[in-house]
Amino acid sequence: MFIKTSSYGKVRQHKLNVALLEFIITDAQPFHILKSNGFKKFVYALDPSFLIPCDKTIKDLITKAYKIGVKELLQLMVNSYEFISLTTDLWTSKSKSGYIGITGHWLNDKFEPYDVLIGIEKIPYPHTAAVISNYLEKYIEDYRLNNKINCIVTDNGANMKAAVNILSQKSQKPNEIERLPCVAHTLQLTVNKALNSISKQVVRYKRIVKFFCSPKQSERLQEMQRELSKQSQSLDENVDNESLESPNINILKNINEVSTRWNSKYSS
Repeated sequence: MFIKTSSYGKVRQHKLNVALLEFIITDAQPFHILKSNGFKKFVYALDPSFLIPCDKTIKDLITKAYKIGVKELLQLMVNSYEFISLTTDLWTSKSKSGYIGITGHWLNDKFEPYDVLIGIEKIPYPHTAAVISNYLEKYIEDYRLNNKINCIVTDNGANMKAAVNILSQKSQKPNEIERLPCVAHTLQLTVNKALNSISKQVVRYKRIVKFFCSPKQSERLQEMQRELSKQSQSLDENVDNESLESPNINILKNINEVSTRWNSKYSS
């Protein structure tokens, strides 16, 4: 079924390979989609002459695109900023691997803001201040940020505080780099501390949320909301019968608390 023609132009093939790569990256698609029969049928229907690349070809394209992107980003940064601020954070993936992310923020001479991802990399355990500091130092050197950093925004973790302190002491002008605490994380810590005064009520709220997590109770909650909406609209003389049959309501669902999602306790 998937007959490949030898006359297919290399230039067009490469162009479509790049477009396919952009699709995989933009929509966070796994590489095994290239082997999906449904995807192959779809591509064949669009263009029977297109050769779906293998995993190796896609990985090579990603490597080349990354190298080009780094050069372009470095050129942009060198030509558009005088001083820069960094933000860094650590998180754990579902596979329990640790990662560090570093972003840069600056204004050019026209006061146009830039926010770019400078680096994201797997970081081995333990996540000590020295380890974090070494990763930051590596990216600072790679992107020529020495003596250009105004401040670094981090959460309030002791390892992050110490890491920025180590980095600042290593700079040519000690204590030149200022650490700013993340406002969202600081507010979350404040909220958590304030909620200690109503800890018993919070436990009860969690039980209610957990109760409505089951499919049965979740459906009952949604149905009750629809019923209450009908009753409310039936009291309104301006609502016609058709609206009562299919009320347009926003169904509310319970939100579980996630300790690392800083607004989840407030939202739930």
